Amino acid sequence: MTLNNTDLLNLSLEQTASTLGDPTNAVFELLYQRHPDLEAFRREDNQWQHYMIQEILQNLMEMAENPDTALAIIRDMTLHHQMIGLETDTFKGMYRALQDVIVAQLTGPHRDEMVGLWDGVVERICKNVDAAF
Repeated sequence: MTLNNTDLLNLSLEQTASTLGDPTNAVFELLYQRHPDLEAFRREDNQWQHYMIQEILQNLMEMAENPDTALAIIRDMTLHHQMIGLETDTFKGMYRALQDVIVAQLTGPHRDEMVGLWDGVVERICKNVDAAF
């Protein structure tokens, strides 16, 4: 059975939820390791982190169905984050950290397709962020 991008994305998120639960803490720990300058943003109340992951996952779902709209939203998000002082490499790093956390959870007969989808989507997002500047 062939799965479309939305199915593959949903399957990858389902597998992550079943093995890891909410990936937010794992994603941000990886992001803080890779971008120590973000430590200044770390708070006891990490609701903003959950909000960010939710926004990113919504953009990724849109990316699976309507890439042009998703990329426009991501360009706007990139500009907003740049205005508050976040480097573009750090912004792209969030997508890469999410990808690395998700891909590490993937198994089963559609694993290669899911990994390929994540690789392609995150690469396209990163190129879009670079093109915005």
